[in-house]
Amino acid sequence: MLAQLTFSQTLHATTHLLVLFPKTRALPKDLPQNELLTAVLKRRDMKADELAKLPVAANTTDGMLVTWAMLDDDKDNFAQQVQVRKALQLLLDEHPRKLSIVLLGNEQQRQCAAEMAVYSAWVNGSPLPVHKKKDERKPLQKIMLVGSIDHKPFDALRAQASGNLLCRELDAKQALQRPLPDDDVLDVREGHRLLADRPGDRPAPTRLRCLDRHRASKHVRARRPTGAVQP
Repeated sequence: MLAQLTFSQTLHATTHLLVLFPKTRALPKDLPQNELLTAVLKRRDMKADELAKLPVAANTTDGMLVTWAMLDDDKDNFAQQVQVRKALQLLLDEHPRKLSIVLLGNEQQRQCAAEMAVYSAWVNGSPLPVHKKKDERKPLQKIMLVGSIDHKPFDALRAQASGNLLCRELDAKQALQRPLPDDDVLDVREGHRLLADRPGDRPAPTRLRCLDRHRASKHVRARRPTGAVQP
């Protein structure tokens, strides 16, 4: 189930905060937690515009985790999406239940950043099935967008994210249902048979011999002759 999306003009109390803004040489004056980010950049000997390459995260005095990232308009959508995902991952690693996203820039920049951030939070904030009796991971339950944003595109984005998540969940469940092999090394004869079934391919004896030696080494430990000199 995807997280609930809400909109607000002001930032409310939260535990995890993502701040996205356009690439600039200097930090915007209205940037949330500006003093904290300035101190972090100084400690790490980073320039402000380096946030367009590497997102930065830090904790406030009250325990809130904040991540800042710049988006470069000169880069394509894929590169910007990667940047957003990297910034989000610093927050999602803690499996938060609530996530706030602050957007700065002009109307087009805010809208583009909002759509990328929300979609990425939806598809990455829901854990996939795993081979564990007790899964302690917690899904993201609520996303709050802070800023002037057009709400209409998010209905289609939500449907797209739901389809994406459903396909990934089905793939994960199917993988969990497959029986695990008794050994993690392919049998030599079975490997020859599989390779022979592929048109135009011939068995690779060297590779299979290496696998065979590796398999044998798991069960047979070589003994050093009595009186042998240590290397």
